[in-house]
Amino acid sequence: MQLTTAPADSRAHESRPSTPAGDFAEFVTARSARLLRVAYLLTRDWALAEDLLQSSLAKAWTAWRRIEGDPEPYVRRILVNTYTSWWRRRWHHERPIGELPEQAGPDEHRGYDDRDQLARALGRLPRQQRAVLVLRYYEDLSEAQIADVLGISPGTVKSHAAKAIAKLRVDPGLTGIQPDSEPPAGAARLAAVQERIQQARQRRVVSIASVCAVVLALVLGYAINPAHHVVPAPVASATSSLINGFPEYALGNRLVATGTATDEKMPTKLSWMASTSDFSVYMRCRASAATEIRITFETTGGELGQMECDATPDSPRTGLGTVESWPVEKVMNAGVTAGAYVVMTVSLAITKRPVPEDVAVDVAVGERMAWSDYPFPAKPKVLQELDSNRLDLSPKALELRPPAADASQTIRTVGLTWGAQYAIHISQRAPGILRLMVAGVEVMSCGNWSWETGGCGYTLDPKDPDLLAKLPALRPGEEFEIAIVPEHVSADWAAWIAPVE
Repeated sequence: MQLTTAPADSRAHESRPSTPAGDFAEFVTARSARLLRVAYLLTRDWALAEDLLQSSLAKAWTAWRRIEGDPEPYVRRILVNTYTSWWRRRWHHERPIGELPEQAGPDEHRGYDDRDQLARALGRLPRQQRAVLVLRYYEDLSEAQIADVLGISPGTVKSHAAKAIAKLRVDPGLTGIQPDSEPPAGAARLAAVQERIQQARQRRVVSIASVCAVVLALVLGYAINPAHHVVPAPVASATSSLINGFPEYALGNRLVATGTATDEKMPTKLSWMASTSDFSVYMRCRASAATEIRITFETTGGELGQMECDATPDSPRTGLGTVESWPVEKVMNAGVTAGAYVVMTVSLAITKRPVPEDVAVDVAVGERMAWSDYPFPAKPKVLQELDSNRLDLSPKALELRPPAADASQTIRTVGLTWGAQYAIHISQRAPGILRLMVAGVEVMSCGNWSWETGGCGYTLDPKDPDLLAKLPALRPGEEFEIAIVPEHVSADWAAWIAPVE
């Protein structure tokens, strides 16, 4: 398969040596300093920038032989896409290997305040606007080239740039900014990238046997029935460890911060380097006597929301407890964006007196992971049964199931009338995501990250204001369609729909 690269800019080389290994080493040593600067302008942190650059270079090496022309645009695209991706792994959990290049400059304190103000101003921009400015005014790319790198239209690039510049023009902290010098690249970064490549090779060697088995199964399945669609089972991993009583991996998330709040007058602070705006909060409450507690979560950008819990002497000290998440738009408005350093304040308010002396609220933050990065548990020999949540007992219930040969097929039902209320239950017994679509609009996403039977319930209420806002065109008595759209599924699933009487 031929790889295509972004259009080369004025700094492109006309040709490249035919020795990939030597050419790659020369590229890292001689030309990665500029890319490091791009990574820093995006992340606002030298350690994260170095980690982002090393990860991008290691990814580029796997396709090095197939890159045509100047490799820098291709590496730049990997770097920017890694930064802008909402489903990448957390950078700071994979630290750079080897000795980091020192930052150049005759005076390490020169212009520090200016650089800090510029970094803060860029950090206040939405991530797409920040990426557009870096590529346009630092990398000197055209609007068409930026659109190609980011996968958006040139008109959107122009709009992002105009909005970002308008915001920076009124930022009072950007007067008198002086350009910063570039940290040098050298053998240290090359050694670190080579170490990452070697580790990736070792991981591939460890998994080669299982990969071959999957490929053999696919080939045999296709030979027997060419129309049969097989979805490989998720890769198994070790059991998730506990951190402050919370599982490190759960519900498609990875734990990034945790703490315990015990005092109304002393809020607890959780901090982490965000890799996405999609996260969940877990909470467990306990006390020596029955106590009602209201917990408020807020960042420097504003309040995220509140949760309530009833603490009792026999409250569990391990497990997820209550899980809450907020709309991505609200989270981003509160300053939780990819690459941002987040400080979340957790405040307690005891709503039932007297207050026991040992009130404790354990809180954790779990960030959503890419499906391919999530460590799924081992698949059992026998799967559990699907559960209808008793909806199958209704004489008017509809049952939706995919064909036995293709669990990834979208299943639709028609003939439902808008105006009636419907109860919907989705059940799955393997890792996968099932999206509930009503008249072509997603109203719920049901995910399972284990091999245990899980389910999601939904009440389709035509009088629900939120639902009406999503489906303004539907009128009473009009027929509409419900569809279940599977993603990453590796076993059969089912859904039941029954009118609420």
